[in-house]
Amino acid sequence: MQLFREISTEEAKQVITCIQPRVARYPSGEIVVLAGEPQDHFGLVLSGSVQIARANVRGENTLMGVVCAGDSFGELAAFSGEATWPATVVAKEACTVVFVRPQSIAGTCSRSCAGHRQLILNALRIVSQRALMLRTKIEYLSYRTLRARISAFLLDHLRESGRGKFDLPYTRAEFADFLNVSRPSLSREMGRMQKEGIIRFHRRHVEILDANMLRDSVH
Repeated sequence: MQLFREISTEEAKQVITCIQPRVARYPSGEIVVLAGEPQDHFGLVLSGSVQIARANVRGENTLMGVVCAGDSFGELAAFSGEATWPATVVAKEACTVVFVRPQSIAGTCSRSCAGHRQLILNALRIVSQRALMLRTKIEYLSYRTLRARISAFLLDHLRESGRGKFDLPYTRAEFADFLNVSRPSLSREMGRMQKEGIIRFHRRHVEILDANMLRDSVH
């Protein structure tokens, strides 16, 4: 778990006693938090996964991302002092979530926990990474064509994986929501890209056949 990175088991026990988190379990499909609800904490996913969606002005939900075990959600809003949750979080599958108040991390540690300083550094790292991820999503959505959005997304995953074959983190419907397009439009465009020999895909698995063509689509 990123929040407890480089913190020993004994130090983690002390820190947990200090920050006093709240643990909750949710079945698949249940709402974890609802957009607009009061927010005084952020969540850590211990097991399972959740998906984060935000409604636009037309009331349509746009998938912001999927958070799996070991990762967190809501930290940007929590540490910024936002009074309400900016997005709705739903259990993608049965999950266990730990809720932590940002004040318990950023505030003075009354117990002088050895791992508390590292906890603060880890929290800052998580917030910074989340901000970068949001900036990247905005960059995807800034492209005018669907092919450019798909290509930019695949090129980023190609760089991250270091291999020409990888699995997408989303289902087809989730991927369409993430790129803010309809599922049929996404499927048609990916089908065209496969016929043109740019990619090969089956369900979540994608193979990049011509990275240069992807780059041309973005530029």
